[in-house]
Amino acid sequence: MKLQLRAEDWTVNMGLVGLKRLFDKEAETTRVGLELDIKLLDELVDRYFDYLLNAYSVSAREKDIMENALKRAERRPEQYIDAYKKIIDQMQKQTKSAARYFADLEEFQQMEHIVQQAKKLKNKDNFSELSKLIDTFLSFLAMNPIHDKLTLNFVKSVILQPLYGQVSFLNVTHNAKSIEEQKNIMKKDYIEPVLFECQWLDLLDSNEVDVPDVLNFLKERESYSPFKTWHRQLKKKKQMSEVRSFIQKEVPECFLIDGQLGTGNFEEMTFLPLGTSLKGSLNFQWNLNRNRPMPLSALGKLILFLVPIGASVYNRKIGYGSQAEYLSHYGFIHFQGHFENIYRQNNAYNTHRKNDHPFEFIIMDLLRESQEKSEQKQRSFMLIEFHSNRDAKKVLLDYYHMPTYVVDYFQHYGNALRFIHRAEYREEFVRSVLHGIDPKQVLLKYFREIIESNMDGFRGRMAVLERYRLLLLRKGVKEMKDKEKIVYHAFYKGQTLRKKIIKAGEERADQAGAENTAGGKKKIQGIAYRLLNAVKAGHPQHFLDTVFRLHMGVGLDIPRVLLNVLHEKEADFETVGSSFISGLLSDEDQKEKDITNDQSKKGEVV
Repeated sequence: MKLQLRAEDWTVNMGLVGLKRLFDKEAETTRVGLELDIKLLDELVDRYFDYLLNAYSVSAREKDIMENALKRAERRPEQYIDAYKKIIDQMQKQTKSAARYFADLEEFQQMEHIVQQAKKLKNKDNFSELSKLIDTFLSFLAMNPIHDKLTLNFVKSVILQPLYGQVSFLNVTHNAKSIEEQKNIMKKDYIEPVLFECQWLDLLDSNEVDVPDVLNFLKERESYSPFKTWHRQLKKKKQMSEVRSFIQKEVPECFLIDGQLGTGNFEEMTFLPLGTSLKGSLNFQWNLNRNRPMPLSALGKLILFLVPIGASVYNRKIGYGSQAEYLSHYGFIHFQGHFENIYRQNNAYNTHRKNDHPFEFIIMDLLRESQEKSEQKQRSFMLIEFHSNRDAKKVLLDYYHMPTYVVDYFQHYGNALRFIHRAEYREEFVRSVLHGIDPKQVLLKYFREIIESNMDGFRGRMAVLERYRLLLLRKGVKEMKDKEKIVYHAFYKGQTLRKKIIKAGEERADQAGAENTAGGKKKIQGIAYRLLNAVKAGHPQHFLDTVFRLHMGVGLDIPRVLLNVLHEKEADFETVGSSFISGLLSDEDQKEKDITNDQSKKGEVV
């Protein structure tokens, strides 16, 4: 018997991609999903555990952390003590976890001995000795049963429990059990119910069975709660037609998988990011039955349990600078198309995430991987990201759409985003675009960073230009060259004013005989803050008043381009104002950089 599984919404798609990753050769892709021989479900639990133990190996994870600390110490010897503390902390953390289960094991005692030796190597001259001890420690950490036990506990607490709580083998009371014992729990809770329900559906479809056969089948499997209930309800039935009629009328269909019976409910323990408790599901009742809000089959429940394998799991930085925090996220690329393409795109996305590629590079590469540009523009891509915290009862769910104008932008101009030098600003810029939000707030935060860090304003001008291109593409403008000139014009007018202000400051300093006169550059920084606040507050008149006084103070005519601040005929206030500020902050010759920018328009990925 083959299971016919259709990929429709993104939750099912994630589960089916996970199933395909477990059975890459055996599962056959169709245009709409997967076909899988039901006999292969007997192997699913072993493959499920093996995949997670390999993907989140504790020894591989600790190796990355410790080697990165060593590399920092090697590049900067003065940071050796910080690297040393980090390494000792990681070693102690893992030995403490292992002590709960393997205190009498010889390999564990060796690990403890290594930690004690490593603690003596505080001097930077001990670099090579510490490196050797790390290798030895990691070799013991990679040995079984230590490796599999610690890795599985990490997977359960960090990867699985945020999505399902403490159901089945995820309950903390099972942590001390062996891997095989926990596998058996999963088989009982997730595999046997699927097999039972599929066998039951086959039985109902058969013309060679009668009521006693059906009752015997249910009696033999009374350990499965729905079958025990059905056996009691069907005892008095005389004809198979009555049995079939009962199932058709009294048992709802699974809302997730066509053709399956809704023997359970879609609730928090089946998929916490979208599920609700039975008490909180008053708007999701089936046939006014408050105990059956959204009927779910055993097969649907299993597919949802494969989501962590089908999704890409990574840490995402939320916020800026010291206020930022890293949260674990699950990501998935969803679109309407052949399932093989969905599978391939998500494998590519998973590889990018494992290699910590920049977000904008990932988006451009995924778009480029489509086979035909015409197909690419018609296809509606959607990136789903979600963070789930079970203890805080908190779920963050983001849908990122990629309409045609966004696809056009990344194909032709996306490479220019590299000039936004700080990764967090660059990523927030892209996320705002994918949300369909004007990225001007990200832009204004980035300008404040440029001012505070005394960076050249050229990078700010590039950020302004990329935002302006997006606004034009959204309006349907295809020819950019003439439209972009206003950004360059306002930028160069800002540069001109800067030079005059600095020159005037130098002349005053010469006349005053020195050093008590505030330098022109410091004055420009204060002016830039004032103008940026005017742009942020949406006060064009205040912006122009300041600019007019500055020009008159150094004997310059008022640039006509700045009149757009008021009438916004050629460009919006934020574009003209920010371009001017970026010029005010820039004193470098832009010719070579302009050439570089022109080359970046070709859409090449660097």
